[in-house]
Amino acid sequence: MNTLWLVIAIIAVLFVLLLIIKTALPQKIKDKLCAVCLAVSLTWLTLLILYFNGQWQNASLLALLMGQSVVGVFYWLQAKKTAGRRLAQLPILLTLTWLAYLPFGEFADIWRTAILIAAVWLVICALYAYRHNRRLAGLVDKLIKCCKQW
Repeated sequence: MNTLWLVIAIIAVLFVLLLIIKTALPQKIKDKLCAVCLAVSLTWLTLLILYFNGQWQNASLLALLMGQSVVGVFYWLQAKKTAGRRLAQLPILLTLTWLAYLPFGEFADIWRTAILIAAVWLVICALYAYRHNRRLAGLVDKLIKCCKQW
């Protein structure tokens, strides 16, 4: 059986089931749940478990689904619209990507990459801390507006 077809079918069925389940939930919970995000996440979490048990071999499709979740979380955080979160777009995306890569166990550059991401976080935190400094304010504003108007 075609694995792509199977995965898309599973996501579609989960999406419909989750929409049905959402109708029975209180409004506060409904507003916080995204059926698409949950369907994709449940699918790749299940496939990740199968992957670790040797029952799923398509790492490319698994990584693609995990990447969809990375982008979904990134956009969800971006929608929070605080200056700090907009300034931290790059380190947030890099951190989410790094976290999604960890389960695949290729640790040759994991620590070196973690140090690089930590350095990016430190630079962004320093810029945020000094965002009202006259010399840095222009740079901080440009970073915040970077992806705002495209």
